[in-house]
Amino acid sequence: MRPEITLEKIREDLNGERVEVPAEAGTSAPSSWRFFPAEPKEIEILEKQLAGDKATFDINLRTRSSPRSEQQGYTKKLAGRLRLHYELQSFVVLRKWKIVRIENISFAYQKE
Repeated sequence: MRPEITLEKIREDLNGERVEVPAEAGTSAPSSWRFFPAEPKEIEILEKQLAGDKATFDINLRTRSSPRSEQQGYTKKLAGRLRLHYELQSFVVLRKWKIVRIENISFAYQKE
């Protein structure tokens, strides 16, 4: 039996993951955004495909810097669509879904 991939699981699985984000206005190079547990994540599942031990989820995600960085005057907001590629991995006694790749469809910095 395969475990389910829920909104809460996606929210937890994103912690520690990185995604390339297009440059903000005024900068030339794209940057890498790392998701942290303290940052709020509003997630909507737009599409999901399950095929054997692989799954693909298209999500709409809105996030921003954690409250702690906002207190330090550092606020960034991001929103857009990501495609999460999962694989079912087997451990000694359990099977667990793991994100193996994140595709950036339209996830970008938002204007303040």
